[in-house]
Amino acid sequence: MLKTICICIVMTFSFFGKSQTDVAINVTFNSDEEIKKERKVFHEIGIGTSIITQFLKTEENTINQNPYFLTYKLVYKNIALRAGLGGKLDESESFIDGTTDKLTVKKSNLDWRVGVEYRMAIGKKWLGTFGTDYVAKKTFDERISNSGFDEVVISDNQVGSGGGLAIGLQYALTPKLMLGTEAAFYYLNVERTQMTTFKNLPQFDTDPEINNNRVTQSLLPSSIYIIFHF
Repeated sequence: MLKTICICIVMTFSFFGKSQTDVAINVTFNSDEEIKKERKVFHEIGIGTSIITQFLKTEENTINQNPYFLTYKLVYKNIALRAGLGGKLDESESFIDGTTDKLTVKKSNLDWRVGVEYRMAIGKKWLGTFGTDYVAKKTFDERISNSGFDEVVISDNQVGSGGGLAIGLQYALTPKLMLGTEAAFYYLNVERTQMTTFKNLPQFDTDPEINNNRVTQSLLPSSIYIIFHF
């Protein structure tokens, strides 16, 4: 009887001791060699599947997809510093209907974020994340009309920054490979600048029109990340 009680006590302390170890370690299989060394700091690099859709030239979805196609996390126990980067560059040329005037449209955007997250193990392979971020974005839209006589440029640029909350879920496929998704809600202050310029007739240039707005950005978990854990 005494032997049975001792075994139960040892197992209980072992369980609670294990629950306090690094969350990322629990999720990525306890037999990994790095666990034997009791490593506390880990890195995670994530690549969003939106990169694939851009290469395949698929149509844009009406759902707000996560703009950060590349992410990085520095993990210590159940806390992680996080960063994300995304961007897009697009240029097209066409002719204005019924004329020989050439229309060139240039669009680009840059999104980035930095923040911190809390990580909680859900079973052996699942991981929940709860984060707060500082976010910033910049969009550039330029339409160039060339009639041969003059070149007219209509520009519409936006710069914004703010912050918000994010919640995510990750699943460990192997000790080094995970899948993840994330939803977020951000609140941003955005400055929008619009103007028109004439190359040969600068006297017709318009003064920059600047507007400041407060906007919200909701990101649904519509993108899947391939995450490398090391």
